Amino acid sequence: MSPLLLPPPDAFPQNLKNLTFLETCLKWKDLKIVSKLPKPESLKLKFSACIGEEWEIVDEGFPHLKFLLLKHLSIRYWRASSDHFPRLERLFLEGCNKLDSIPQDFADITTLALIDIIWCAESVESSAKQIQRDIQDNYGGSVEVHIYDPLQDILFLDLLLIIVLQLM
Repeated sequence: MSPLLLPPPDAFPQNLKNLTFLETCLKWKDLKIVSKLPKPESLKLKFSACIGEEWEIVDEGFPHLKFLLLKHLSIRYWRASSDHFPRLERLFLEGCNKLDSIPQDFADITTLALIDIIWCAESVESSAKQIQRDIQDNYGGSVEVHIYDPLQDILFLDLLLIIVLQLM
């Protein structure tokens, strides 16, 4: 699949608030075009939306973004600071099992209220919990961290079914 080439920021509708990229094979650095849009509040990157192991944000970042979804991407290293996502409220990570961690500087995003994690490495779960503790300790705020492991749920349901069948 050939990578998608994004047009310049002025080619996008100026009131665009929600963006979803699916199987676009963008290079991570190409997202700086998206970051220059004036009003994006939601960014969803799904199933090879971006390719490469490292996403390093070097410019202004996403000053208006409130929701970020990374789903089934091959990202391993994510380099960003709280300055890159100053209004982020919700972070959703699913199936990014190569990702080593959430940037620890996210503990300084005072608007962050929720981190949802599904099928990611334990190190990602640990970094989310550390961010949660740091926000509590440093700002007296709270961020909810939800960690889901569908495999554990399946194993639990299988075990429950076995127990129920034995009781019958």
